[in-house]
Amino acid sequence: MKNFDGTTSSISRLGFILIALFALLIAPGIGSAQTFRGTILGSVTDKSGASVGGATVTVRNVATGLERTSTTTDDGSYNIPELPIGTYTVTIGKPGFQTVVTQNLRVEVAAQARVDAVLNPGAVTQQVFVSGETISQVETTSDTLGGTLT
Repeated sequence: MKNFDGTTSSISRLGFILIALFALLIAPGIGSAQTFRGTILGSVTDKSGASVGGATVTVRNVATGLERTSTTTDDGSYNIPELPIGTYTVTIGKPGFQTVVTQNLRVEVAAQARVDAVLNPGAVTQQVFVSGETISQVETTSDTLGGTLT
């Protein structure tokens, strides 16, 4: 940049470089915060309230058939991120326990749908069905606002 007298100012050049560096540093943060997907997460316990690690959690998109599987950690928690928006069926089971199936669970843009399950001892052939419509639609896992654009 040139001053009015035709000379180049080192302060102007330094200012331009600092602004360019700031723009480069902040740009990746802006793009990474945007997502068009959601998350299903929760915890699995037995009827006494103890965590159930090693349970299999399967989520299936009703419309597309997309299926993702995860296993609960030692503390009974699971997290299945980056799911396309839509309606899902969540199946949670472990040998020696009844299987819990949650149907009609809606995954929204940038939202976390929470499905906690209590596994009861029982035969593998027994299943417990829960409707996702009865699950609270209030966001309890983060303070982020989001919505769906059509």
